[in-house]
Amino acid sequence: MLEVIASVLQAASVWRDIPWRRVGLLIGGAAVGTPLGTHVLAVTDDRTLRLGIAVFILAAAAALLAGFKLRTRSTPPVVLAVGAASGLCNGAVAMGGLPVAVFLTADGVSPRVMRASVVAYFFLLDLTGLVFLGREGLVGADTLGLAAWCLPVLAAGMWLGGRHFLGATPEGFRRVTLGLLVGLALVGIARALV
Repeated sequence: MLEVIASVLQAASVWRDIPWRRVGLLIGGAAVGTPLGTHVLAVTDDRTLRLGIAVFILAAAAALLAGFKLRTRSTPPVVLAVGAASGLCNGAVAMGGLPVAVFLTADGVSPRVMRASVVAYFFLLDLTGLVFLGREGLVGADTLGLAAWCLPVLAAGMWLGGRHFLGATPEGFRRVTLGLLVGLALVGIARALV
């Protein structure tokens, strides 16, 4: 819910940089992966799912920090597969953005295009995810209440992130993105283990 709100608030600043074909391919893949992910969540321990995804993200971010990059631009089938993996993660444990952030970083897109891609993708992905999560009975009034409590923190984070983005070099943006991915993965691992 918070990502949908954040995407709406950022839409005007990213609209012209959105690579709609790529975002469409990611969403197409996610449309296949999300229902499978929500079903997996309904029948599997969410801590195990979170741990697996967090370990994968940590390993991928570490590889990118060590210098790994895709040698060529990704093909449509690869983008669809990333979208499916993201949808699976989103439906299962609401961490669908992390695989896409890793992919876009590895693919070497510019910071502006990466930001625009993520904003558009999160908006569409999370609307889809909310529908499937609601269908499984996993989103309710308590979720709405928690989202309302988190809005001030979201606004502060968006303001700080926007200030940093405008002054960042492409390499600085990449380092910060990977640092955030490592941090989120470590938090995910700790939460899954505690």
